[in-house]
Amino acid sequence: GYRKLRGADPARDLESLIKWTKFMLAHRITPCLFGYSREVTQVPPIYPKDGNWDWTEADKYYKAVVPCGLTSIYTHSQVTSPGFYNHMKEKGWWNLVYVMMYDEASMSELPKIREQYRYIKLAVADATILQTEWAFTPALEGLVDIWCPVMDKFDSHTVGQAHLRGDEVWWYTWTKPHWPRPNICLIDYPGIYARLTGWMTYFYNLDGFLYWQADVWDTHTNSPASMNTLSAQEHDAQNYANWPPDTYKKDRSGKNPRNGDGWLMYPDKDNNPVASLRLALTRDGFEDYDLFREVQFLTRANDSPAADQACNLLDLRRPYDKPLILSTTKWIKDDDNAYLRRREELLKIGEALRRPDDEQLRKLRERQTRMAAGLYPPPMKAPPPKSPFGKSPPGEAHYLDGTVYEKIIGQLALVEELPSKGWLFRPDPDQQGVAEGFFRLTELRDSMTPIRIGAHWDAQGYEGLEQGWYQLTFRCPRLPDHKRLFLRFQSVDESVWLYVDGELVAWYDTAFPLVTWTSPFLLDVTGSLKSGDEHMLVMRVSNSAGAGGIYKPVSLMVEK
Repeated sequence: GYRKLRGADPARDLESLIKWTKFMLAHRITPCLFGYSREVTQVPPIYPKDGNWDWTEADKYYKAVVPCGLTSIYTHSQVTSPGFYNHMKEKGWWNLVYVMMYDEASMSELPKIREQYRYIKLAVADATILQTEWAFTPALEGLVDIWCPVMDKFDSHTVGQAHLRGDEVWWYTWTKPHWPRPNICLIDYPGIYARLTGWMTYFYNLDGFLYWQADVWDTHTNSPASMNTLSAQEHDAQNYANWPPDTYKKDRSGKNPRNGDGWLMYPDKDNNPVASLRLALTRDGFEDYDLFREVQFLTRANDSPAADQACNLLDLRRPYDKPLILSTTKWIKDDDNAYLRRREELLKIGEALRRPDDEQLRKLRERQTRMAAGLYPPPMKAPPPKSPFGKSPPGEAHYLDGTVYEKIIGQLALVEELPSKGWLFRPDPDQQGVAEGFFRLTELRDSMTPIRIGAHWDAQGYEGLEQGWYQLTFRCPRLPDHKRLFLRFQSVDESVWLYVDGELVAWYDTAFPLVTWTSPFLLDVTGSLKSGDEHMLVMRVSNSAGAGGIYKPVSLMVEK
């Protein structure tokens, strides 16, 4: 939202918009909305009353700023107007246009949203629709092209689902989420919280970042009445120290002052934009994002030791000198230099990997540039694979996941939930348990300690563990004859191998841990569990990052 100082000359609105937009683009931000002066600037143009669009001011604006790196153009219902569509196509700006109509909509609005989006897609098949607050939702599959959940409602599993279908995923922050998640909003957070937003966006393989809002200044209703009457000269004379940082007061609980929402830049007395420190740090963070993507690009089709080292450094979970990021809440907060050291090494390796005379690399770069400019048609959305997440073939590992799981789960009946208590556990930090036969040696019970499932092992004294073994003595209930039998895992962080009475029966070795650690799946145990018999169940769990373990319930299911 562009807000001008009181008393600013309306005749210079377009000039100010261009000036502020170029300033934002220099800091790696594309403005998405230019409000409060549309009747003068017509950027974007408002609906024409006489049926004719007046593009005079809008064209001046876009011609000035698109070459400076504009990445997107916000629009609303006018996207269905042939006048709007044809003009943007003719000017070459259509590939930048996206539609956002229902900001932070509630689930109760789903029928209305679906109907509206279907109407848009029927009218303009190649319209790009963005939905804030929501992660991938099957009911809107094929209608929404950009999913944009808030950071504390982010879900790695749904990001993977969206990417498998060719959609983009952005995320966003505003006054929330609070510590310990990073946020560029709050004035009184350490600077690393702003810089790390770009790193987090790379870490989770996200395609964009949305922020509300950049320059709404000296207008909020919570501002003291006296503040609304101060002139720009008075603000400038006091170096803006008279601006109250408690801009949104406190939340409904009476806690958590939301200091700074919306203020990434300020106007000086001549209505020129002035950057905040948070804006500069945010810019640096997203320049880091592009650095990481660039180095990642340079490792393609490259089997050199430098490329291997680059891949290791780009995995921010790996302890180059220390692990940097494990989750949105678990990341290094007290050593800014750890990030700068990692960045410096990636810069050096990036320079070493540069191959300016490589013809294949040149063609890849040219194609990537042309696709980014909309000169190639977007890739066809591939249908979701039958089993997209397991590393081993389902027939070999005897698991069901993804769309197959969703199809079959309704055909199964619950026999019994495995107990959350009564399990024994042995950590395997050196990952020698398979070689040493942890799955068959009953005398290991003496060296095991109690643990419960339905909770991460990090919360039970095994923080940072990468492999551990669970054991349960289980008496099987009565089962119907000639029916398939499954263990249903609501989620495991991240992979599990199941042994029954010392024999490996089934396993789920996830190929995409950042996606599937929250995913349900089935292990086929048909023929391995007998009615009324006592069995020893042993489960080896492997975890590359995060909290680890069988942290959700496990159920015995049978064919209806």
